[in-house]
Amino acid sequence: MRVAVAGAGIAGLVAALRVAEAGHEVDVYERWPGLGGQAATIDVGGGHLLERYYHHLFTSDVHIQRLYEELGLPDELEWRDSTVAFFAQGRQWPFTSPLDLLRFKPLPPPARIRMGVAALAIQKLAGEPEPFENVTAREWITRRMGRHAWDQVWGPLLRGKFGATAEEIALSWFWARIHDRTTELGYLRGGFQAVYDRLVARIKGQGGTINLGVSVTAVRPAAGGKLVVTTDAGEATFDRVISTLPPRLLCRLAPDLPADYRERHDWGRAYGAHCLILALDRSLTDS
Repeated sequence: MRVAVAGAGIAGLVAALRVAEAGHEVDVYERWPGLGGQAATIDVGGGHLLERYYHHLFTSDVHIQRLYEELGLPDELEWRDSTVAFFAQGRQWPFTSPLDLLRFKPLPPPARIRMGVAALAIQKLAGEPEPFENVTAREWITRRMGRHAWDQVWGPLLRGKFGATAEEIALSWFWARIHDRTTELGYLRGGFQAVYDRLVARIKGQGGTINLGVSVTAVRPAAGGKLVVTTDAGEATFDRVISTLPPRLLCRLAPDLPADYRERHDWGRAYGAHCLILALDRSLTDS
């Protein structure tokens, strides 16, 4: 079969590699002129590459760790302890360990213990986040952790990230941040670009093509069960299309998608985040 992959982030590149390994013809389309999607890299000077957004792994990210091994990069992954500080009442408070929480004086002592117990409880909850989607993070935090925890810790953090919509954020988002995060962070020496380069080399080695700076503008059904993919470079016909684009964007590009798919995915608001990268001549925190 001939297969198109929309998006050259890590998901798109791995999907393209698996398709090519299965013996199919694959073409990858990416509107940005580079690889990596949400973890794409930029040159910050002197040939040093830094990811635009996400730039580390958690120990719970086991799938991509196995990908590093498959690509021959296991020794390039370096694990470091993270340090976090919380700015409150005009000073920095270390905020990494349970002991740091117990020393966090902006919260009364009973509130520190209550918050720690609740955080540990939700971190240990296994399963999927669906049960938490109809409860807001604010509702759960104020009920389980207490009003002080919302006013002094989580409220300011969520308002800093989501602005006026902070109180609408679902508990599922908050659960994922508590459940999956680890204090030890993994960094790939030289950045994630090494992973993308290895994937592209393998895709091309299997006969696949990578089209950068080419936007997919439409996907429509054609005769014989085929699909016509329209890009700003022209049209091509495929047997299958794999999209790694946001589902709501896919709904715009593929107007013939089934109604039940649109009902599940084309609704609500999307929240964006801007990531500020600063090059400093001194440490940001006291740690």
